[in-house]
Amino acid sequence: MMGITEIAERIVSLQDEQQRLYEEAQNILALPYGSEEYRAGVARRTEIFDRLTVIRDELNGIADIVRAEERRQAKLYRRPEGWLKSIFSTKLGPLPKNAQTIQPTAENLARVGSYRLVALGMMVSAIVMLVALSLSFPWMMTSPMSLIIAGSRGIFGQTMGQVIGIAVTIVIGGLPFIIPKRKYTEGKFWDKAAMQEEQWFRMGAERWSFGQRAYACLVFGTVHIFNMFYPIASLLVVALMGMVFMMVYLHVFKKTGDYEIATLASTKLHATYNRFAIVYLVLALGISFIFPLLS
Repeated sequence: MMGITEIAERIVSLQDEQQRLYEEAQNILALPYGSEEYRAGVARRTEIFDRLTVIRDELNGIADIVRAEERRQAKLYRRPEGWLKSIFSTKLGPLPKNAQTIQPTAENLARVGSYRLVALGMMVSAIVMLVALSLSFPWMMTSPMSLIIAGSRGIFGQTMGQVIGIAVTIVIGGLPFIIPKRKYTEGKFWDKAAMQEEQWFRMGAERWSFGQRAYACLVFGTVHIFNMFYPIASLLVVALMGMVFMMVYLHVFKKTGDYEIATLASTKLHATYNRFAIVYLVLALGISFIFPLLS
């Protein structure tokens, strides 16, 4: 198969030849009708039209190849870019070669088992750790939301600052949900959210060093700071949960040798955990609201 440069050069060559043939055909038509030159040109026009048909078919074939390649490229997975996300992405280990975007459809997720009990155990452990950290280290309850509210109080006063701080937090925290994620077009919301993070932080980990895997788990927790009400304690907890997702991914890959199946497995666990995590989020939000009010 021709490369991009060869395809571009071939298209230009065919189009140039096509233009020359069109001009030659027009010149033949301009000859005096019935003249010897005109009669000689009739046979040449037939050759020109036959060649133009061949050129047209070849250009259409190249266009089909280009469209097929564009569709293939559109399905290739690329890590998130822009803002801090690009910094996180560039430091991660390599992706599998020609890794595709995996759509978390019900059919795809049905290819792996259920992780309800594991996810429930993880959720209980996360809540226990969050409570223990909040009691042992109260400063770990600091969150972007609490900092914004404290700053707003200092500028606008107690009541108005509280209202403005909460409003700013809601606006900033809501941005990730407003910006559309067209990469994942199929599947339920929680499944798509989990798949985005699993392909970002886990896919390809079978080829990573221990340090790269540890970094991925750490960044996985850190990136959740975009959830404005997450206190520092919860970021640590999320990083630890990321270690479990990593272990599941590596375990399934070791059994199957298939990065797609491994990603689906960690995604299913992640999505199930997220559904249980509503309780965790309510707890974290409640704590984050209470601490600024009492401070």
